[in-house]
Amino acid sequence: MIRSSNFKNKRIYNDCHSMHCQALGVIKSQNYEPNVSGFMMNAKGEMEIEQGKVRGHIEATSGFFKGRIEAEEGFFRGLLETPALRSSTETVFSSTRSYNAGTGSWDLSISEANFWGESISSGWSRTYDVVGTYGGQAITQIVFSIPQGRPIIPQTVISIKYNNNTWAYLNDIQSLTGVLSFKRITQGWNVQIRNLPIRDPKIPNVLWRDGATLKISLG
Repeated sequence: MIRSSNFKNKRIYNDCHSMHCQALGVIKSQNYEPNVSGFMMNAKGEMEIEQGKVRGHIEATSGFFKGRIEAEEGFFRGLLETPALRSSTETVFSSTRSYNAGTGSWDLSISEANFWGESISSGWSRTYDVVGTYGGQAITQIVFSIPQGRPIIPQTVISIKYNNNTWAYLNDIQSLTGVLSFKRITQGWNVQIRNLPIRDPKIPNVLWRDGATLKISLG
């Protein structure tokens, strides 16, 4: 318990005859009990209070709220998570895609285009950042390049980048010489919606999932 202080010279004195005597540099109320009552501030910069109001800027590196938070506006630079919604900039991965040695590069490219819902009628070219292996070696990127129609002269349709920055190239008449296994990487902002109903709940404006299609119930 503080009996006297001189804040101008930043000196704080404790009453060591009091049952509330603490190490120099602690300010606390007489009824202070950790996580129960009163308030406390110490020289480490730690503080405990029951409630407070700040009129200006607040900045922190981390925190935890048990109750409701309201704001007129705001911006989250990192992870935002609720029981149903998760938004973050962390790296996420697709399911594993695997092809055995001997798989034709043309058939493989067509299979990947179809799997990702890509139209190949006028040609298709995509670069995917991945984690995986080809022939037992770690890979970091796959480039698919499907021309419009099967080429008459052999043409590179798959380019695979190893983690040592070298490349393997397969034209449309070649086949894999080893097992190709990979996951696509998604970087930047991603949003995950969890535990959605898989049938129409018949409640207006409620989201539900029909297979891979996100829908809104009309009630």
